Amino acid sequence: MSEKTTHDSAEADILIKALSAWYVRRDKAFYDVKKLTTKLSAEDVKRAAILRFKSTLPDITLTPEILKQTFDVAITKMHDDPTRMVPTWDGSKRCAPDVDSPFIWADGMVTVNTWHCPSYRKTEVNDRDISLFTGYLDWMFPREQERERILDWLTWNLCNEADKPMWAPLLYSKTKGSGKSTFCNVVARLMGDDNTVRMNNVDKLTGRFAVTPLLSKLVICEEVSVTTGSPKSNTLKTLLTEQEVLGEMKGMEAATVRQCCSFLLTTNHFPSWIETDDRRYWIVEVDHDGHASAPAAADFSAMVGDLLTALDDPSFLRSIYNWLVGRTLTDGFSAKTLNLST
Repeated sequence: MSEKTTHDSAEADILIKALSAWYVRRDKAFYDVKKLTTKLSAEDVKRAAILRFKSTLPDITLTPEILKQTFDVAITKMHDDPTRMVPTWDGSKRCAPDVDSPFIWADGMVTVNTWHCPSYRKTEVNDRDISLFTGYLDWMFPREQERERILDWLTWNLCNEADKPMWAPLLYSKTKGSGKSTFCNVVARLMGDDNTVRMNNVDKLTGRFAVTPLLSKLVICEEVSVTTGSPKSNTLKTLLTEQEVLGEMKGMEAATVRQCCSFLLTTNHFPSWIETDDRRYWIVEVDHDGHASAPAAADFSAMVGDLLTALDDPSFLRSIYNWLVGRTLTDGFSAKTLNLST
């Protein structure tokens, strides 16, 4: 093999592995793993892949020989190297943070992994000053016991991303501008925007075709209001506690969905629909003096603005993440059981 051929094969191998991570095939059609509802032909994949190669791997010269070798190996030829073929999709999706791959293999086919490692975790700078974040928490949760529990909840979720907590924080305030949405933004950035679904109320979550939210890691529901004992209330309870639920996607039969969702809820209406001894919800009243109509509103608003700006810096996010995963959980804390007496 000539030096030129060897060089081309090494570069083609990079393209082959990239292409094999971008697409799946099923019933003679192809699908982008991030757009699984759009059916593509092999020709569609080749044309799209060339442009993706050019933007994501600009150092590789896309000669006709390299492209032919790439498409032959990844799409046309049959072989037994799963990293160098567009895999056969079994039609299912699952959020699996403990699998470092876009695919979960079984019996020669793949389930598409909807989990994406947040990009900030790859930054090498991880020792930024995070007093802006801790200061925000001190203001947002002035009662130490509540602040420690919300930090425990965050720490546990970040350290056990493939597992599922069995209760959800519900942030309540009768005043607006209290920072509930900002806290949701912080949690979403830490767990990954690509791994988060946000919605108002729970209608889409408890409806017939509610599989998509369950394929994420974090589900944020704002302005939650349901009726005690209603179908929505009962469905929400099931989603909070069950790791396997029956789900239905449009055009497909209902099937069991394995989920590891963490839920974060907010409301401006007192949650009287929650039963007294319900262990699925931990209600936190957000009642500090920085809400929109309070005397310290300007100071709190300025802090929130600074925090949101800082969150755009990957090194700041990585530093918060490191601090949280390095915390020691409070004695007695459990993400599986909510101790109402404490």
